[in-house]
Amino acid sequence: MSTLKAWRQVVSPHEDIRRGRFDASVFAADLGEVMAGRGAVDYRDAAAFFGKTYLTKGLAELLTGVVRRLSGHKDGEPVMQMQTQFSGGKTHTLLAIYHLLNDPKRSVNLAPVKRLIADAELKTVPNAGVRCLFPADARRVEAARRHHRASRCGRYCAGGQNYAGRAGQGFSG
Repeated sequence: MSTLKAWRQVVSPHEDIRRGRFDASVFAADLGEVMAGRGAVDYRDAAAFFGKTYLTKGLAELLTGVVRRLSGHKDGEPVMQMQTQFSGGKTHTLLAIYHLLNDPKRSVNLAPVKRLIADAELKTVPNAGVRCLFPADARRVEAARRHHRASRCGRYCAGGQNYAGRAGQGFSG
């Protein structure tokens, strides 16, 4: 019977942990803060975010489905509902979608995104605007819905649901 190796024998912690400079605030990801240009740089900056994010099979498949669907392919799910326990990765997934789509000219040059685009059999990340509204502000939610119907494009989060897509398409969390 084989013995399971200690995790430190299998992987090496990130440099900030090895050097004792770990910042616990990086565990407090906040999509609103990131969209406002605030918060920890590890979440705010796409290169830092993807540099520290391990794309699990599930996350890579979800992001691949998102870019394929937004590129007009019908094989990506039009609606995805994310259900996880507390600290299950919902906000991290939304941040990955945000960074992937917010600045496609920049994100397409990041190594993890290049792999995603290749796996999605695409040449680039689709171009679309990003919007996020939080359920605490019902007036902004309704305004976003009206804008979305009028413009027939864009992505928004409304009423506690997180959407990314063109008119008639969405990714829900």
